[in-house]
Amino acid sequence: MYRWLFERRFTLIRCSHVLWALVAYGCIHSNPSNISSENSCVHDDRTLRCVRYVDNYDGDTAKFNIDGVHWLLREKLRVRLIGIDAPEMKDTKGHVRGPCEKRMALRSGAFLRSRLTEGSHIDIVNIQGWDNFGRVLADVAVDRVGLSALMLRKNLAFPYKKNGDWCELENQ
Repeated sequence: MYRWLFERRFTLIRCSHVLWALVAYGCIHSNPSNISSENSCVHDDRTLRCVRYVDNYDGDTAKFNIDGVHWLLREKLRVRLIGIDAPEMKDTKGHVRGPCEKRMALRSGAFLRSRLTEGSHIDIVNIQGWDNFGRVLADVAVDRVGLSALMLRKNLAFPYKKNGDWCELENQ
């Protein structure tokens, strides 16, 4: 739905500038003083602040509800964490992955879920644009801690585009 919206309504705008366009058209309320406070819930062109976690399927994609944006983007906005590749439950054709990858997918998904449900303040930061599946490419900060870097430190993901052995990562 989001991909359709932006393909149809913003065909002349590059994906990396979509949120800037939403700010310019008044769909996202920007901070009028251009001074962003750490505790402020005012959005800007690279950050959506004070979002509410809805759910996640795996370790690198989650859904959020966001106040202060256009009604078409307000509910269940899918965000793909940038900079990491978390294990998948199934491949793009629906085939189940190997046992190590499936165990790691359950582990990374549970970790992401626990951080997002236990955190008191969630922001979508460093927004880079959209992927081919209509997800926002960004990092998510929970209580000012970036989840992409945290998942790399906890060995729950590989750096993006680095194909690794999930069984080896599981044993670390």
